[in-house]
Amino acid sequence: MEPPLVTVVIPTFNDAPEHLRKSVTSALQQSYEPLEIVVVDDGSSSPVTARELGNPRGVEIIRQSNSGPGEARNAGIRSARGEFILPLDGDDWIEPDTVKLLVQALETSDAVAAFPKVRRFGAADGVQDAPPIVRLEDIAVTNQVVACALYRRQVWEDVGGYRTTDIMDEDWFMWLKVLGHTRGTMIQVPDAVLHYRLRPRSRSEGRATQAGSVQRAFVDLRPDLANDLFLAAALEAQVLKSELEDLRAFHNAWSPRVAPLLRLRGQARRLLRAYAAEPRGRRRH
Repeated sequence: MEPPLVTVVIPTFNDAPEHLRKSVTSALQQSYEPLEIVVVDDGSSSPVTARELGNPRGVEIIRQSNSGPGEARNAGIRSARGEFILPLDGDDWIEPDTVKLLVQALETSDAVAAFPKVRRFGAADGVQDAPPIVRLEDIAVTNQVVACALYRRQVWEDVGGYRTTDIMDEDWFMWLKVLGHTRGTMIQVPDAVLHYRLRPRSRSEGRATQAGSVQRAFVDLRPDLANDLFLAAALEAQVLKSELEDLRAFHNAWSPRVAPLLRLRGQARRLLRAYAAEPRGRRRH
């Protein structure tokens, strides 16, 4: 039996050419076959060309007027032939076995989507936390799944694709729709790795406002799930309150012990500043 075709959809808008080339190259170097790659140029001021990507074979480039990442992903998927879809942003990249591991995870489980472990780089480094299994209630308050998650094209068709208006967190809204429609799960595959570029100023700013707009839009779409979201949010609030109380207790217990050290640190800093300001010839050794 032939393995299923996977389409990697790479939306891009004014990404640095070297970043986009790295993203496309990482898709081309996957150990999994069969695979196709669709790059969607979402109205970049300098149109993406095959030449700047290194003239790779098997890469389709679609150009459209600037319509946002949701519509760019939709355009790429409409052009895709794959049974499985993997969105990959134009400034991120994946390790060589990522597609193979994600496909294996989906085909051997009941999950509706599989996503990789995320290693952040750029403005900040580190591994992004995510639960191994994600249900609707797990993303009711904040999104815990990256845009780069493998799912079947049929799922995209069933939920009507990515939202293209009024939502900045279109990937979060997509996962809410998918999990709300299927009442299924998404799973993390730790050995599959996405390298996620974190920019100094990104769309993550204003996250609280975005969260409210995503949740309101989802409740408007699925009012039958409003109670589920409310209960999940209430539970999350209780957990956060408990963690805050633990932190306060820890702070209150340790503050008296470290206060003398903090005073010494302040005195040392003042002495160093005074020493640095004193003319060199008058310093005492």
